[in-house]
Amino acid sequence: MNIEFTIQDKAWNKVMNYARVAYKEFKSEIGGMMVVIEDKNGDWELKDPVIMKQRISASNTHLDQEELAAYYTKAAMKYKKVNFRFCWWHSHHTMGAFWSGTDTNTIDEFSDGDFSFALVVNLKEEYKFRVSVWKPIEVHEDVELDILTKEVNVPKKIEDEVNELCNKEVGYIGTHNSNNYSHLGYHNQSNLFDDNLNNPLYPKVTKEPIYSQVYRFIDKVHGNLIAGELTYGDYSRKVKEMNVDLDTQCTGIKIILLPEKKLEKQLMFSTPGEFIDETELDDALDADAWNSSFNVC
Repeated sequence: MNIEFTIQDKAWNKVMNYARVAYKEFKSEIGGMMVVIEDKNGDWELKDPVIMKQRISASNTHLDQEELAAYYTKAAMKYKKVNFRFCWWHSHHTMGAFWSGTDTNTIDEFSDGDFSFALVVNLKEEYKFRVSVWKPIEVHEDVELDILTKEVNVPKKIEDEVNELCNKEVGYIGTHNSNNYSHLGYHNQSNLFDDNLNNPLYPKVTKEPIYSQVYRFIDKVHGNLIAGELTYGDYSRKVKEMNVDLDTQCTGIKIILLPEKKLEKQLMFSTPGEFIDETELDDALDADAWNSSFNVC
């Protein structure tokens, strides 16, 4: 007998609306939890998606561990009369729906149980839904999810909830002024690069944090490379030019340029964030994290 996995339109649309607002407001991923309940026929339904306090970025989400523990407790009480498991879900905004290395590491954190579920979606409403069996042997399988109906309107409540619970993570990026960092550490993105409105990286995007600009650049050139619109030589040249710009602006970050064969092996299974090297900036932060006049260059 085949096991079916379903999600009602209300639950699916709630996940998608969380994803839409997180991208609209922060250009970031977002994550949360939901339950998967077994019915009398042995089929499973995904229900009640929620979000909680978290740090979000263009390539990752970090759920608040205390709130996650509280969620587990409340869900166990609410669904104690049914057979259910937890499902971790998150969005990939404009990227494809796939399992990155970070995603699989997070999935492994649920290995204490007998089996668990994971869902990744993107703004095109593409998805991957994975069933992970942990005992008696470890098996992972991506299966079809029956989405019954869909809607696209975003309720105001969803926008308010995302803005209240999500804290934009802009890792180690500071405002650039005369080759100095006026601040080092986490920042409110609305205050970043206010003095750098003619940024040569993305001239039409005047106040977007450098990390997000670089992330989008990598996402674009990787997509063009996969589609055959760029040769590896063209790709290499663009990356080198971007690294020169990043170095000139003393950002402390650079794009990792892999040899062609190594890049081909990793391209489909890595997120753009995994190609961003912040070693130089991390070293600077370790040396003098709170010196407002520290010169990374």
